[in-house]
Amino acid sequence: MIRSIVFWLSQCLLYWLTLSVSNAQQNHYWANQYGARSSLMGGAVIAGVNDNSAIYYNPAAVAGLTNTISLNANLYQASWFNVKNGLGNGIDINSSSFDLYPQFAGGTISFKNPKLKAGYMLMTRAYHFLKFDERHEKVFDAIPSIQGVEEFIGTASYLSRANEQWVGLALAYQVSDKFSIGLTQILGYRFQNFKATVTGEAVTTDFNNFYTAVVRDEYEMSFDNFKAVWKLGFRWNLNPLKIGLTITSPSVNINPFGLSNGRARRESSVSNLDRGLAEPAYINYLATDKQDGIPSVYKYPLSVGLGLEYELAKTKIAFAAEYFHSLDEYKVLSPQSRPVLRPSIIFRDLATDEFLSFASQASPVLNLAVGLEQQINAKWSLLAGLRTDVNSYDQVAEDIGDDISYWDLFHTSLGVVFHKKQSDITVGLNYYFGISFDDEQLLNFDAPLDRDYLRGDLNNTANTTTRGISLIVGYTHYLNPTSK
Repeated sequence: MIRSIVFWLSQCLLYWLTLSVSNAQQNHYWANQYGARSSLMGGAVIAGVNDNSAIYYNPAAVAGLTNTISLNANLYQASWFNVKNGLGNGIDINSSSFDLYPQFAGGTISFKNPKLKAGYMLMTRAYHFLKFDERHEKVFDAIPSIQGVEEFIGTASYLSRANEQWVGLALAYQVSDKFSIGLTQILGYRFQNFKATVTGEAVTTDFNNFYTAVVRDEYEMSFDNFKAVWKLGFRWNLNPLKIGLTITSPSVNINPFGLSNGRARRESSVSNLDRGLAEPAYINYLATDKQDGIPSVYKYPLSVGLGLEYELAKTKIAFAAEYFHSLDEYKVLSPQSRPVLRPSIIFRDLATDEFLSFASQASPVLNLAVGLEQQINAKWSLLAGLRTDVNSYDQVAEDIGDDISYWDLFHTSLGVVFHKKQSDITVGLNYYFGISFDDEQLLNFDAPLDRDYLRGDLNNTANTTTRGISLIVGYTHYLNPTSK
């Protein structure tokens, strides 16, 4: 009997794992860009960056900067998300959000040696928010063993939020008139929160034969993580051509004062679910656990960037590419192995650490960008950019669990720079969109059956669209306007 219970429980947990144990990686390395000018040029500035965002894009370029302070570069973003048939035929998922967060701030410092320069920055490396709450009701024969039809109620709620802040200190050296080198030391802090709840309920419509079956799975986790990253940059100024090369190290997890840890809670239950099994006790079960202080790990891969910029009399044309290496599967949260099935005193031999675990991985990615800066007159310049943002999620890695963020993004941006004697003011818009067709449904509430835990068979009829628009505002103050 114990063997049968173990098999049944494992099948049930795996079946409901789809929405609740998601991939921790947000899957887009180029979702954000940094600094107003660099953002509006699509991030195609590895070779020609000429403001404080060089601390991130190419620290070698810091050697050629004048002393400046970027007081702010804020991002105001509205986004929309839709998955047609995501929860079954004709049952869509919809979400929208409006966000405001600081994008980039930084400055530079000169030394007595004119070839040596330092820079400092604070930036939002990653920001992600997606939330939906859907409910579907229908009259359906969800429990064939009971005469008549039942009233089915299916709910799915999802919240995924991440915010990662980086601080960096760069040191650059002008080796010659044509060549410079730089290194940025980065320390990062990430907070991520995830919560998903899936519920299926079937209630008989005959009061004289009242029966209720419920299947529920709820998972919630959050973690804090600290890391260190190093970026090495090289730049060649071969007027009118500039060439930039960067190498960004894989992140190294650090745990100051034991603060890199997470919390996880999960409850999975079945009540009165008659699946036609021989053992009537199988129609009810409860698995639950909660752990705090779980060590956390979050990784960024090795990446290599290459940039080119060609300068004409009033025009700069730029290109950038960055390759991100793959990440093998790893556990973001590795909880203790202990019993989760209740009563635990009876099932104490069924200990597991998979019930609360949270995993991640990434496929290799190559992103491309092109940018344009066109001087209109002495006071105005036009900025434009295009870039890809390829998804790093490996859909072949089915053992990790389905991820809700699997589409590629494409960005286009347009803005202007107003040049004053001692400052630059930059304003522009960035628009992105993503489309994915014939995806597998996240859930299926269209034909729920007791044998499938009040869900229907998944099919590839889901179509995903996501889009967003951002307002970017930046201000750069020149401490020495005569050298601007």
